[in-house]
Amino acid sequence: MEIGRGAQYRVIDRGDGRVEKVPLTRSESEAIIRAWPENDESIQRYLQTDYNDLALKSTRRLGALLAKYPTLLAAFGNPIFGENGRYTQDKVSTLATVMSDSDDDVCRALIRAYVSSLLIHWRYGFSETSYNSTINYGVNPHGEVILMDLGELTYDRSEVHKNIERRIWAHPSSAYHTTMRESLRGYYEDEMKSALTLHNLDTHWQSSL
Repeated sequence: MEIGRGAQYRVIDRGDGRVEKVPLTRSESEAIIRAWPENDESIQRYLQTDYNDLALKSTRRLGALLAKYPTLLAAFGNPIFGENGRYTQDKVSTLATVMSDSDDDVCRALIRAYVSSLLIHWRYGFSETSYNSTINYGVNPHGEVILMDLGELTYDRSEVHKNIERRIWAHPSSAYHTTMRESLRGYYEDEMKSALTLHNLDTHWQSSL
């Protein structure tokens, strides 16, 4: 049963505690992007992205990395990669859902865990590109923050550098603006500004490889 979809994947609940992520066709992706409340310039930029190719390259590289460092598997929902960018992983609740049902102290701890995970990813030489924390990340039954969206990763340090300089995580379209309650947004922004720096990128990038 399909339980959701974004610009890149449809999400299918397999009924066994796992979900399957199936890449959308280009026309399906375009239809979703055109419905976004973005300005024309942003829409055109998103439409130029080949999400199928991005999913294939992203999951292929991540699969090879996790095969070498299997202790990282749980931080990505124990994914099993198939062909053409498809994968299955543990079914978890999104960070947005968990935070909406939690008090501010718990939410601040989840924010810190999310930010820490970004630096861990840098240590292994990759980064997500959108930083849509509340919808691309989830919380597993152990209370650990994990990355659910595995199809938009970059392994290019120069791209991460540019994204830090552009503060892409704070873009008006970023999900936290609408999925995180106002009492937490300032704390989130402070944590992101403190962690996502060029100094930290230099310090952490590929330091665990």
